[in-house]
Amino acid sequence: MSEEESVPDWVTSGQPDEQEPEEEGGTAPSDLFSRLDTDGDGVVSREELEFAMGGPTLTGQVSGFETQDGTWSEGPGGQPSKKISNTTQFFLGLIGGPVGIFIVGWIFIVLGEVTGEFDAFASISLFSSAGLVIGGTAWGFTTGHQSFAWGLLTAFVAIPLILVGICVGIIVVFYGF
Repeated sequence: MSEEESVPDWVTSGQPDEQEPEEEGGTAPSDLFSRLDTDGDGVVSREELEFAMGGPTLTGQVSGFETQDGTWSEGPGGQPSKKISNTTQFFLGLIGGPVGIFIVGWIFIVLGEVTGEFDAFASISLFSSAGLVIGGTAWGFTTGHQSFAWGLLTAFVAIPLILVGICVGIIVVFYGF
């Protein structure tokens, strides 16, 4: 606050206020609304609220912020944590996603061989793999981990399309279609 602004008379040192007697209108001057409405127009403006709060009010997404040492905090009292970079998220989707999905599919195939129900478990493996790719991509885009989702899409869509294109190109060159 600048020196020109004075602290309103209703600001206290944190000690409980003594109850002031009610006026004729039925409301005590200690009423919170009347304390906030400094110009008495019956509306608490943003400026009046900011003056009462001692500074500007925060708007928008304020659940996390970066501190001076580069760590991220989830708010007052939250434990600082490092944010995973977009590049790391992308490579987790590009490499970690397919490895995890392969392991889940492999477990179903092994279960099918052990139980003798190979066809059933192979189908479960196929559908669970597709579901994990679609679910992981949807999770990434809806929770703010777009880089992870783009990594998954690159691994399961872009790279296979590039490899198919290379194979078609080799066939065309060698067989001269």
